[in-house]
Amino acid sequence: MSKHIEQFVVPLPLAACRAACERAASGPGWRITERQATAIHCVEAAERAFGFTNPATLIIALAESAGGAEIAITASNVGFGPFQSGHVRDQAQQLRSRIEAEISRPVQEPETTPAGSRGGVFVNGVRLSEEQRRAIEQRYHVTLTDGRYWYDPVCGAWGLEGQPQAGVGAAGLALGGPLAANASNGNTGVFINGRELHAVDVQRLGALVGTVVPGRWWVDAQGNFGVEGWPMMGNLFLLARSRAGGEGRAPGEVITKSGAWLGSDGEGGLFYQGAPGSGIAAWTGG
Repeated sequence: MSKHIEQFVVPLPLAACRAACERAASGPGWRITERQATAIHCVEAAERAFGFTNPATLIIALAESAGGAEIAITASNVGFGPFQSGHVRDQAQQLRSRIEAEISRPVQEPETTPAGSRGGVFVNGVRLSEEQRRAIEQRYHVTLTDGRYWYDPVCGAWGLEGQPQAGVGAAGLALGGPLAANASNGNTGVFINGRELHAVDVQRLGALVGTVVPGRWWVDAQGNFGVEGWPMMGNLFLLARSRAGGEGRAPGEVITKSGAWLGSDGEGGLFYQGAPGSGIAAWTGG
């Protein structure tokens, strides 16, 4: 295994430093696979890896320091030799440069959840400003109901805190804080983009695609999926279409025997809705 570590101190509080690291790791070239209070795990996007090097895994570890916050980036991949070692060193240094650029850019601190607060829209523990709320309502022609929600920016899935997925909207929105592993209070051992699925999520997913295997998976906004840190294995939309036996009722739509459906928003994104009468509606991006 090839490995390289970049360690440096930045003059920021730990929370602000973590936010800058997350913005950097969310940029082109990497994909975040796990978020922790003092660490961010990500993998190199497969399309950026050369044919003679293996994709790198990177861990950003954070700790308080007398000068602010200490950052340690550990990059590694499977393989030995100058090509592999040079590649993981380049990945760590590129991510460091991206983090330093984010830190130097002025960013407004998020409005965190006030103790005992009621009302407002909270996403991943952070309250949306009125400007953010109005912008979303105008852009997507929806009315956001006061409440506490979780949101997966990788694939666009969302739901109420502690509950299963309620729908899928536009991916990649800069909303709230990082998605927590326990956002849905899941206990299934099935993780998608770092969130442990609720039992209801697993049941619905099984109705669409068949057996759901426990483990850590990634899913993007186009329905592509794979094991964390590995390339794409398949596409949920195509699996659902195959399982439905050609019962689609409209272009890009699949009706399963359970009454659940999966379809396309016309721009490559997928949306999901529960069985009729379930009260679960899809929030589709436009």
